[in-house]
Amino acid sequence: MVRKYIKKRSQRPEIDKKILKEAVKNVISQRMSIRLSASTYTIPKSTLFDAIKIYKKRHRFNNIEDSGNETADDDDDVENQPTSSKYASRQVFSATEEAELEKYLKESSKICYGLTYESLRKLAYEYAVKLEKRIPSNWNQGKKAGIEWTRGFMKRHPRLTYRKPENISFARATAFNETNVSEFFKNLTAVQEKYHFPPHRIWNTDETGITTVLQAPKVIAETGAKTVAQCVSAERGTLVTMCGIISASGSSIPPIYIFPKVRMKGHFLNGCVPGAVGYAEKSGWMTAVIFKKLLVHIKNHTNCTHIDNILLLMDNHETHISLEAITYARENGIILLSFPPHCTHKMQPLDRGIYAPFKTKCKISFNDFIASNPGKPISIADIAKLTAEPYLLTFNPKNIVSSFKNTGISPMNSLVYSEDDFKATYATNRPDPSSLKENPVSPMVLDIKDTTTVNEIVNDKETTPDNKNQDNTDITDMIKSILYDILDQATKPKDLDRGKGNQEKKENQGYTHTPEKNRIEELDTIKKMKVENAKRTLANKEENKKKQKQLPKIKKSVSNKVKVAKRNTRKIIESSTSESDTASLITKNKFSGSDSDIDLEDDTANISLLNDEEILINDYVLVKFSTKKIIKHYVGIVIEILEKEEYLIKFMRKAQNGFVFPDQEDLSTVSKSDVVSKLPKPISTPGTSRTASFLKFNVNFFGLNVD
Repeated sequence: MVRKYIKKRSQRPEIDKKILKEAVKNVISQRMSIRLSASTYTIPKSTLFDAIKIYKKRHRFNNIEDSGNETADDDDDVENQPTSSKYASRQVFSATEEAELEKYLKESSKICYGLTYESLRKLAYEYAVKLEKRIPSNWNQGKKAGIEWTRGFMKRHPRLTYRKPENISFARATAFNETNVSEFFKNLTAVQEKYHFPPHRIWNTDETGITTVLQAPKVIAETGAKTVAQCVSAERGTLVTMCGIISASGSSIPPIYIFPKVRMKGHFLNGCVPGAVGYAEKSGWMTAVIFKKLLVHIKNHTNCTHIDNILLLMDNHETHISLEAITYARENGIILLSFPPHCTHKMQPLDRGIYAPFKTKCKISFNDFIASNPGKPISIADIAKLTAEPYLLTFNPKNIVSSFKNTGISPMNSLVYSEDDFKATYATNRPDPSSLKENPVSPMVLDIKDTTTVNEIVNDKETTPDNKNQDNTDITDMIKSILYDILDQATKPKDLDRGKGNQEKKENQGYTHTPEKNRIEELDTIKKMKVENAKRTLANKEENKKKQKQLPKIKKSVSNKVKVAKRNTRKIIESSTSESDTASLITKNKFSGSDSDIDLEDDTANISLLNDEEILINDYVLVKFSTKKIIKHYVGIVIEILEKEEYLIKFMRKAQNGFVFPDQEDLSTVSKSDVVSKLPKPISTPGTSRTASFLKFNVNFFGLNVD
């Protein structure tokens, strides 16, 4: 049979299947004769006769063994039965068996373990072998069902389709469960009952990464082309972090950009969203220091105080729960509440309805820039300008309000997530340990709600009036056990010990509450103590290594000086005629060759930390810049003293002959907390004007990463 049959046009009218079925029922029940039924329903007598013949052949009072070719029951709608076609005589599985297979495919997809076409073909073959079905010969050759059967199966079950899934990590799949979600709404309810936040005082902030290379959008190309390429800036892009801030009332605060640079440049924000702020961080990621500045940015736009608090929802990344940020939030009326870990993909408004369309618009914006500027790649200085229009188009009130509503935050709705949303935890789902004490349940007992089990299908089939007294039922006890065996193997959970499912209960906290703040303060103190101990241990090791390296040189130097002293003494003794002079010279050279005459001290001074020493204009200072892994130091001169304990510093570059000012001035604003030490006046190198530009400081920079 052809893959897609197109019926030829005919002059004869099409007979409705429902009418034909009703006419056949009247004849079979002997309420009408064939002639009367045909005239009553205006059906040709020969057509009605053939339909009755097919009906009797298929049913034959159920005296034929189950061959897997049964059609629907008489009381079911013929059009709604997938295997009720007149071409179903050679189908492998019955309607009930295919319905069970369809149900399993749907459940597998809901728990994030969907099957491919290849997996379906192998499963169908194993299913048919277990049921001892008569299968085509090509199935045995490849140990899987044929591709034509797969196409027919998908056509008979229109509720199934072939989709490209989105990747979801194992942590996200198992962490989003009823326990974590109910715990979050419990905390949210407690905060709302205490503060009664209106929608315009409920805010959400989160970071998203924007690279200079985004996947190009769909473009128009020639039909039949094997490959369609689109030009982008580079193979791999540079990451810039953007922090979005939205409220449940539909408003938003201008974003914050974090650029992967040591110092912030003003032209990075050219053409940005009005009011946007930029900061420099070498890694391009969020840090605890920048998050505190984010809180300051939010406070300036919301005017929050202890009297008029705001609720800030965020994830519980370590940069968001630093002691400095929590202290600032408590002092300025910002109530911090975090989402459960690995649940932001479904519970955070920014992730649910804002960032996805924003990234889609960014792809178009980046592609338009490349097309309008051939040969010019996108740099981090273009990110703020290219994301401005996508930001204004997607961070609109409609999207924002819809995002808060879909997550059940505003208006609050703890029942916004259905049971299908938690199906991903099925593979590792285990009962809550606290409930086992009252109702002990085996951890192997699995429960998928809102699904019809095989037992229900079998029992319903066995208790129908037509089959109550039949010796050969459609599904015998043997077939029932086979179905159980197949489905138990197919739905076997994926290694229950790998994930924790509902048993894992990670905390989502209100970090501005006093107990939680005290706990974080204790953890921060312990962390600082560990860091200090590690630094002290590392310094001791470095000092010991340095002494061990210097010890052979000291011994060699002492030995050489002793030899020279002895040689000089011998010469003086031979040439001198005065015994007293000889004795005095011997004594002098003896002490001059001793260890006490060797200068082991460095001529340079050690770096001293800045205490209350006042820094003035034209003073040279040592400034630290912290990256994610290391701390670098730079030398510069103070150009101007600004407000809020900040300095405008002109930085130098380290060279082989000392420190020199670069040709292009490197100016940056630095806070007093980043200034490590005040340096003495430098000494210029004598010689030409070029060598005189190199400055040296009488300071020991040992142990510091100075650039």
